[in-house]
Amino acid sequence: MPRLSPRFCLRLSLALVSGATLTLAYPRWNWEPAVWIGLVPLLALLWPADLDRPSPRRPFAWGWIAGLAFFLPNLAWVRHSSRVIHGAQGSEWMG
Repeated sequence: MPRLSPRFCLRLSLALVSGATLTLAYPRWNWEPAVWIGLVPLLALLWPADLDRPSPRRPFAWGWIAGLAFFLPNLAWVRHSSRVIHGAQGSEWMG
């Protein structure tokens, strides 16, 4: 099993913390400052350390991981909406 470098673990945790913090701004928690606080780890992660050889692959991958950490917890509305629509008879759910 390959060993994970401490630098990789730090970057992974920054991406996951950023996505999880952005989730706190959505319903159920409704903590608006989380939007600004959650972007700080992502921007620190995406800031280019080597300006001589910029590569678009790494920032894309870290942004994708942060987006996944943000998106997956926010899928709870699908379960709630499914229950509401399933409980409606006929086309009552359309209004």
